[in-house]
Formats: sequence, C-alpha cells, structure tokens
Amino acid sequence: PSIIFSLMYFGIGWLGYKQRPLLTDMVDKTEIAGGNEQDEIPADNNTSEEDAFLKKLEPIRLCMEKLFEEKELFRNPNLTIWDVANAANTNRTYISYLMNNYYCKNFSTFVNAYRVRYAKRLTKAQPHLNKYDVATASGFNSRESMKRALSAWDDKNK
Repeated sequence: PSIIFSLMYFGIGWLGYKQRPLLTDMVDKTEIAGGNEQDEIPADNNTSEEDAFLKKLEPIRLCMEKLFEEKELFRNPNLTIWDVANAANTNRTYISYLMNNYYCKNFSTFVNAYRVRYAKRLTKAQPHLNKYDVATASGFNSRESMKRALSAWDDKNK
C-alpha cells in the first residue's frame, strides 16, 4: 500500500509540475495585444509586493469585469467562483484574491452588487414587472434574497 501511495503522490506532483502557468499566459497575451495602461489600481495600504502582484493580475481583472459587464455572468442564479474562474480561463485563487484585495469584497457581495445595479436598472426600464420577475431576471434565487441584498446595498451606499 505504501508503494501505491508513493506513486500516487509522485503522479500528482508531476502533473502539477507539468501544468501550464495561467497567470504568465494571461500577462503575455495582454502585453502582445497592447494592454491598457490607463486602468490604475486604487491606492490603499498594500505593500509593494502586493501592488506588483495586483498589477500582474490586471489582465484577469479586466477579463472578469468584461464577463460581468458585457456577458452578465451575475444573472446566473447558481453562479460560483469556479464558474467565474473557468470563464476567465484562470483559477479560483486569483479571482478570490482580486475580489478580496482589489475590490475589498467577498464573492457574494461582489456578485450581489452587480445584481442589485441590474435590478434597479430593470425596475426603472420596466416598472410593470413584479419583484419576483425582477429578482429572477437579475440572478437572485428569490425575492427575499434580492430584498436582503438591496437592504445591504442601501445601508452601504447612504
């Protein structure tokens, strides 16, 4: 049994070693495409190492914003951080790091912010819709979850 486990650990390690580095690929593609230098990372109390790492994650951040703003990923009521990572062609650790350190929000709060903004726009554009329809069209699982998110959004933005 110990030989089998040793071979299994060796195989897992070898596969991890052979895996292509996603972050390096994303940075290279952006540099080739002439990435935007005008998008600056907001200043806060990060160390210079954290700032450098956030700059390396900039292509992933831009891709993630595009997915949320143009493709409206947030409208999926079963959206997970894994779905966002797969759509951005990266891993969940980078997505989580960006949300926590760039946006200062966790995944649920980040997604709900997009959902709340969409629900508000939808309510203005189509006032005849009932709250359940607005909630489901915005990506919420229920009217109650939309109500909680709206309440948290209003409390935070007073």
